[in-house]
Amino acid sequence: MCKQKRRLAFQYFLVALLIPACLSKASTATPATAVSLSSLHRLSYNKNFGDGYLARIPAEGLSDSPTEETIEILATAWLEHFKAQPPNAGYKILDYRIEDINLLEIPEESLYASVAQVRFSIIPATAPNQWASLSGEPIKPADTWWYFTEFFGITKVNGIFNLFLLSAQV
Repeated sequence: MCKQKRRLAFQYFLVALLIPACLSKASTATPATAVSLSSLHRLSYNKNFGDGYLARIPAEGLSDSPTEETIEILATAWLEHFKAQPPNAGYKILDYRIEDINLLEIPEESLYASVAQVRFSIIPATAPNQWASLSGEPIKPADTWWYFTEFFGITKVNGIFNLFLLSAQV
């Protein structure tokens, strides 16, 4: 439990640090400054959550670089996987909502075409379950909806956008 609290505190710190520095969605006067994510921490693909599922969609008809709409489609596909085809009962969800998507400005040398911070909520099928291993708002026994804020990396390979769940390596 202590490790989970430390991880949650670290990610809240990270979010508080990254959002003001990276997001300029509301600002049109000056472009966002690219912030090297690696200078703050290292984000890597979290293949240990679930079955390591990668949401994929064809890039045809979409922007060359991922937009919030593209990320919403990918995040929806990722969550739908855990609703329809979870690797086991501990990952099954009954419903989900995507609450907010924030694109982070990343350096050109990044492995990802884009990195997004996605806030979403789920209704888990059972408790306890594996979703509690992700960082999120504190969960109370009476809570129906559980809220999470996670980072996702998006790549574009051979005309396909791929969504990767990322984890901070501390």
